[in-house]
Amino acid sequence: MTNRLIRIILRVVFVLSLLLNAAVIGIGLQLAEIRSYYGPSETRLPRDLRRSFIEAAKADEALAAEAALLSEARTKMYDLSRAKPVDRVALEAAMAQVRAQMQVLQEKNQALLLETVIESQGD
Repeated sequence: MTNRLIRIILRVVFVLSLLLNAAVIGIGLQLAEIRSYYGPSETRLPRDLRRSFIEAAKADEALAAEAALLSEARTKMYDLSRAKPVDRVALEAAMAQVRAQMQVLQEKNQALLLETVIESQGD
């Protein structure tokens, strides 16, 4: 091999190393951002309580129906936001419906969580 070929190979390896380092750093930053979004583990429910809540939520048909309504409202909002031309009044109404549905779903989730917490303390 010539010196020139060796230098080219070393430069390619160096650039690849830099790219891989940048990718690893980027992935690490994204994971940190995801962790910070969900909060530190100290703010999460204890594992057994989380499991009980998840089981109760899966069994709650009313909760599933509210989640389906929220999904439909979001779909309608997204469809209206992509329409050309945008119907401002309809889009604002759809956004209001998404907010209202999210509040209903959150209230039902919190009520279910409250019941789950109370039941877990009765054990």
